[in-house]
Amino acid sequence: MGKKGTGIQLPSVYADITPMKIYTTIALVFAGLTAPTLFAAAPHPDREVYVLDVQNEGGTGYSRALRVGRTIYLSGETADGKDMDAQMGKIYERLGKTLAHFGGDFSCVVKETIYTKDIDALVAAIPVRKKFFSDPFPAATWVQVGRLYSPETLLEVDLTAVLPEPTN
Repeated sequence: MGKKGTGIQLPSVYADITPMKIYTTIALVFAGLTAPTLFAAAPHPDREVYVLDVQNEGGTGYSRALRVGRTIYLSGETADGKDMDAQMGKIYERLGKTLAHFGGDFSCVVKETIYTKDIDALVAAIPVRKKFFSDPFPAATWVQVGRLYSPETLLEVDLTAVLPEPTN
């Protein structure tokens, strides 16, 4: 059934939770972090992972996207290209394909975060971005950084989307 010797009888689904994991979780919460990775082994009944490149994503330790319930979390997407417009267009095309995998599109996007090495070039590329979004636009944060994962990458975009309620 559950763990013995702790003074608390836990259901067997929690058998891998140790006091150290609980103390670590409390410390992370006080530090302003969440601890889903501590309990990642416990399956989520309404969770779907989207992996496009098993070797790269699995080797690096991330998923391209993760749907939990109706919420989709899309990892930062990058692309090659000669300039900001080219990279941005490719990135949003890929993000659109990922959204479509889950039955969504850009109208489902509620939050966008862009990391760029050149905020002025990003602002100049807004017309490319607007080809994918329409009003109401998602909440957005755009941040200039010193470097991204690959030195030739000019921007990285991650999204959070919420699928509409199913209609019956």
